[in-house]
Amino acid sequence: MFELSYFIHSGKQHGITKETVQWVKESDLDLLFVPDGGSGDFESHKELRDVNVLVCVLDHHESDGGCSLNALVVNSLLSPEYINKQFSGVGIVYKTLQALDDEFGFNGADDYLDLSALGNIADVMDLTSPETRYYVYEGINNLKNEVLKELIFQNIGKWDKVNPTSLAFNVIPKINGLIRAGTQEEKIDLFEAMIGHGLEEIHENPKARTESNKTEAFLKKAVRQAKNAHARQNTAKKRWVNKIKEKIKEEGLENNIIIPIIFKKKDKFDNKLSGVIASSLTNFYQKPILILTEDADGMCRGSMRGFDSFTLETKSLLLSTELFEYIQGHENAAGVAILKDNIPAIDERLKLLGVETVEFSHDEKTIEVDFELNANQLGRFVVDNVAGYQKYWGKGLEQPLFAIKDIEVDFSNVKISSGGAIKFEVNGVEFTQFSADKRFYDLVETDNNVTLTVVGTLGINEYMGKETHQCVINHFKITKVEDNTSSKYKFIF
Repeated sequence: MFELSYFIHSGKQHGITKETVQWVKESDLDLLFVPDGGSGDFESHKELRDVNVLVCVLDHHESDGGCSLNALVVNSLLSPEYINKQFSGVGIVYKTLQALDDEFGFNGADDYLDLSALGNIADVMDLTSPETRYYVYEGINNLKNEVLKELIFQNIGKWDKVNPTSLAFNVIPKINGLIRAGTQEEKIDLFEAMIGHGLEEIHENPKARTESNKTEAFLKKAVRQAKNAHARQNTAKKRWVNKIKEKIKEEGLENNIIIPIIFKKKDKFDNKLSGVIASSLTNFYQKPILILTEDADGMCRGSMRGFDSFTLETKSLLLSTELFEYIQGHENAAGVAILKDNIPAIDERLKLLGVETVEFSHDEKTIEVDFELNANQLGRFVVDNVAGYQKYWGKGLEQPLFAIKDIEVDFSNVKISSGGAIKFEVNGVEFTQFSADKRFYDLVETDNNVTLTVVGTLGINEYMGKETHQCVINHFKITKVEDNTSSKYKFIF
């Protein structure tokens, strides 16, 4: 017989940390599985092998040092024979379970197809890869995990509405929110629930507002905690985004090619939020962002997020400066480390490499779209037709882009929410941008009537049983501005 145990990082880390190695040694383990990370942790592989612990890495991240000599590494990116490079760490775990089924005569791998689908969507894998697409839709069509089903029930509501897009917008953020903003106990609760332990056990609910909610099943508790952690994350994100915008303005960083934000320990910045905050800021400033925390030794560690219209290969671009200690992860989303003294040289090196400060000319920028409409041609019936194909969209097979011209908006009636989102309604369709462009901030300060051309995607957003016909704004162009005191359209805040 053998005994299983698990380790959950205290923060939002990947791979084999010092904390992991210490736990392994104290737990007297013989075999350690490391999912979705650890391919390049060569020192940890050696340290654990020296104490007779076999390490098996199940990963899909690049490793600059090649294959390990002291661990068994299953990594689709490192294998020249495995053609699918768009399978995330959870997909590699699933394939490993299939191999174990074949070897030992089990039949359990497909019980986890739904979680494999969820992870591949969450990691934004390209769904034009035939294998990845097949397994994602097989997982969606064979939902078994009780936590996932409860999350879908509470946040999507209808089983026929479950697709890669609805999971990405409504379910996955709750799980990510708990990982970033939840306590260690809450993360353990979610993991225990997802592996099916004690789902029907009754627990007290200390946050209950009514007598009927004083107790709850463990399944409900785990899902409630994920929802609450996501809300806490959003509150903290809003606060830090506003502080960082002020910091960027004060330090004159707006014209940088890459905007670096450096926090000290005394600032009490929550590193687990660095990625989600950086993503929000890239949309606002339309250029890559580094969110870093300085250690006592002058090393700055944190997250990098790229901006696709700037480059699809931010990681490679930054590595070419030869200033970073490491950049680990994907091309436009990675963890980084760099000496503080090297940070001012980033822009200088990029300019030497021929990269110029990015100042997008919105009036001259060319964007390829799939359809072009005038505002008076847009209505709910158009959105209904597009939404009928919603289940097919995903990374690599994106929603069609619409250019909608001659949209008249009276900005005296438009506001930007505390979370940075803007909304206005035209012909029964709500136009929204979740992280409002800087130009929208300028426009809402006026009473101007503005004519826009908007490039965005059409769909139906469903929340709490209410359906909203929506255009999510990707880009926009201001074609006309005039003073106006009357509102032509109804606006929603």
